[in-house]
Amino acid sequence: MPSQQKTSTKGWAGKLIAAHCARHGPLLLIGDTPQRVRDGIVRRFSEGTSRLLITGIRVGGVGLNLQAARRCIHLETDWTPAGHAQAVARLYRAGQARPVHSSILNVPRSVDARVAEVLARKRHVINTVLGEVA
Repeated sequence: MPSQQKTSTKGWAGKLIAAHCARHGPLLLIGDTPQRVRDGIVRRFSEGTSRLLITGIRVGGVGLNLQAARRCIHLETDWTPAGHAQAVARLYRAGQARPVHSSILNVPRSVDARVAEVLARKRHVINTVLGEVA
């Protein structure tokens, strides 16, 4: 049986966004980025060589700290509140010296918009159980 190439929607979306933002010299970090290339991308972003890093919430989560970031727009959500919280926490690791703005871009009536609704309910239940909501 011949091998089949797998395509990630997020990789495709990242490539589309990178092409649209080409004048900003974006760096694109997707799931099949080799480690050597990944290290170079992270270094260039940290050094300020590029002001735009496009990556997925899970792809960017493996050993990645983003203290160089000032704005983060999540184009996807994680399926768990802890996963999303970890993605945001990457922006605030030791060494972050300035304010950071993080937001989620969701298309109305999309799967990610529905996931965001479910996550909000999960966060509320978790906070209620842990006594963090009056």
